[in-house]
Amino acid sequence: MPKPQIAARIASIPPSGVAEMMRLGREMEQRGEEVIYLVQGEPDFDTPPHIIEAAREAMARGFTHYVPGEGLLELREAVAEKLARENDIQADPKSEILITTGATMGLYAAVMAVVDPGDEVLLTDPAYGPYEAMVGLAGGRVVFVPLMKSDRGFYFVSEEFESRVTPRTKAIVINTPNNPTGKVMTRAELEMLGELAQRHDLIIIADEVYEKLVYDGRQHVSIAALAPEFKARTIVVNSFSKTYAMTGWRLGYNVANSALTSAMTKVIYQSGRCATAFVQRAGIVALRESQDRVRQMFQAYLERRRLMTDLLATIPGVSCPSPEGTFYVFPDVSSFGMGTWDLAKYLLNEVKVVTTPGRYYGVQGEGHLRLSFATSTANIRLGINRIGHALERLWR
Repeated sequence: MPKPQIAARIASIPPSGVAEMMRLGREMEQRGEEVIYLVQGEPDFDTPPHIIEAAREAMARGFTHYVPGEGLLELREAVAEKLARENDIQADPKSEILITTGATMGLYAAVMAVVDPGDEVLLTDPAYGPYEAMVGLAGGRVVFVPLMKSDRGFYFVSEEFESRVTPRTKAIVINTPNNPTGKVMTRAELEMLGELAQRHDLIIIADEVYEKLVYDGRQHVSIAALAPEFKARTIVVNSFSKTYAMTGWRLGYNVANSALTSAMTKVIYQSGRCATAFVQRAGIVALRESQDRVRQMFQAYLERRRLMTDLLATIPGVSCPSPEGTFYVFPDVSSFGMGTWDLAKYLLNEVKVVTTPGRYYGVQGEGHLRLSFATSTANIRLGINRIGHALERLWR
């Protein structure tokens, strides 16, 4: 049988670090081992019942057919209300909001709409892994901007961004709150990037899916809310997945000026066609009705964050500032003298705990592991206890 000729753009996409470690963990489970997962990038809570009921009702009423590729107008209106109420962003629901099948499709539509072959896109290092692959699929080239590290976590240096802009630079991708570092960008940092984009005529793609998970009195700020000139060149990407525990529903939205939204809509029509009709009806209910479950989930994450960082602080050789946002910690484990892919596999083989190697997120991620506290307190206690025992053997 002839070997299939896979397109080079696909063959060049590296495997997901999370997916690879999950695969190894599942293989171990199939052999009868008890495995603790601290990698999950999704809430461990069920979708709130009133949202589930809205989908059931919508199906019963016949919302099982195609809808416009840009999304149901009522959902886009609900998104516009939310943006005005919570983010200080005014957006026309008819021309500036696009409903997507989750933020991943939203990011892909944004990149495909603005990046031409040969264009350069600035990404922070560390950064969420799929960003680089999406830029590559569009024929673009990623230019990484290293974040600086201190004992309080990662921070931006404006000169690092400025020095990497070339005539080929087309866009910047930002993610706040940030996966994997847990950093929440300050207003000053956002203004710096907005002014950089203004000077060099760049598009900003702002991934804000963790906006509801911000701690210690901090506030999520969207770069699109800071100035009209920033909003005019920004694509905000968001989803229902993290906020409403709706990862499997695949529902999100992009916000941008009408020209960018029109371009992204063309991408949607040629890829996903439209987000599922009855899921969009459920999204309307999610945005417009009770937010009590959102607040309850936040309180649970707050407690788990404290528990995980407190436990990690007891392990010799581990340094872990408390994350400012998301449901991840990104501890520094460089003192153990092992590459993080090797260390992640060591922890899996020795104590049956699945983590994500920081190197997957970029060169600056080396020396770190990403751990998720989107799991039960029992799993956190057991998982970190096992990690501590395994690292203690290396420390000695």
